[in-house]
Amino acid sequence: MKAWTIAGRGAAALLLSTMTAAGCEPEDRVEDDGLAGEDEGASSGAGSDDGMAPDDPGPGAIVGDVILRNRVALDMPVLLRPLGDQTQLDCDAVEADPGANLPTTAFADGEVHTLAPHQMIPVWSHEAGERECYAVWVETEGLGVRLLYWRDGEPPILPYPDSCCEVGQGVVELIPVNDGWSLELLGNTWLVHDPSAT
Repeated sequence: MKAWTIAGRGAAALLLSTMTAAGCEPEDRVEDDGLAGEDEGASSGAGSDDGMAPDDPGPGAIVGDVILRNRVALDMPVLLRPLGDQTQLDCDAVEADPGANLPTTAFADGEVHTLAPHQMIPVWSHEAGERECYAVWVETEGLGVRLLYWRDGEPPILPYPDSCCEVGQGVVELIPVNDGWSLELLGNTWLVHDPSAT
């Protein structure tokens, strides 16, 4: 699957090396050896056991089922491509093999969002019951492409604080790995899929 690039490789290397050289790290540093699945089903934050957002999200709450949080200590441009309006998914087939059943053509052009450090946004704002299942293409330099896939209501649409430390089951985080030279999405393993691994 050919990746859409936000900036050239040189710019990506410069951005990531600047982040390392400046000593900029997320609030809670995540070592790359934690990505091998030892922490399956959990995010790097202190998530609640029931996958629910905090009871009182406060003013400025972010509402969504799947939320992306930037844990990089720099502003990060991220391309989010939801499914195209005409795309109909066979949810069982996609669930069995997301990488093989979510081709590039399934996604709309999307939009680049620049996320400040610790900023959180819903990856696809929608109402409950709009589709049986959802998928979003997530791409940024240093990460490549990751696909997020979930069923309607799993996770549920919830309000989250606009800058939270506790994260529920629907939060995925963009984090630096390999001493800041690359990025990864850390979250529940059933949400995040790497199409290059298929």
